[in-house]
Amino acid sequence: MPEIYVASLADYNCGILHGIWISLDGSTDLDDVAAQVARMLAESPAVRSGLSCVAEDYAIHDHEGFDGYTLHEYTSLSRVVAVAAAIAEHGAAFALFLNDRGDDSVEESVTDFTDRLCGVWDNEVDFAWSEFEELFPDSYQHTASCDWVRFDPEAYVRAHQMDGYEFIDSARGTTVLAPDR
Repeated sequence: MPEIYVASLADYNCGILHGIWISLDGSTDLDDVAAQVARMLAESPAVRSGLSCVAEDYAIHDHEGFDGYTLHEYTSLSRVVAVAAAIAEHGAAFALFLNDRGDDSVEESVTDFTDRLCGVWDNEVDFAWSEFEELFPDSYQHTASCDWVRFDPEAYVRAHQMDGYEFIDSARGTTVLAPDR
C-alpha cells in the first residue's frame, strides 16, 4: 500500500523532525489526507515551544509502495492521492508508465494506458510466441515439425519496439502497450 511521510517545514527548519506517515489505498479521500496534514501541522513542537510562530508549510520527505513512481517533495496532495488510486487499480507497470509522462494528468495517463494495453505476459519472448501463434497458426505449427521454419522471438520484439510498442517489466510480468497513435 502506498504511503507518504509528510513533514512540517517550520519544525524541520528549527531542527525538529515532526511529521506523519499517511497510508493511501485506492479509496483514500483527498479531504482525509489534507485533514491529517492539518492536524500534524497544528501539533507542531516548534510552535508550541516558541521556536516558530506558525507551522503551515509541509513537504513530502519520504514515500513507499509507489512501485517505482517517483514523488517529489512538493507534489500536490491531490496528485499523490490520484497516483496512489491509479497504481492500486493498474499496478506497477502503470507506475513506471506514469513516471515517464512527467506532469501529464493522471486521468489522461490512465486513459492512454488502458487504451493501449495489449496484455501482460511472463516476459517479452512469451509475448512474441503468443502473438506468433495467434497471428500465424500454420507457421507456428510448422516450427515444431520442420527444420526450415524458424521464428526469432527477440527479433519480433525488436521490430515491435521499432514500431512504437512499449514493454514495461514489473514484478507482475511484462506489460505490452500498443503504439501511441
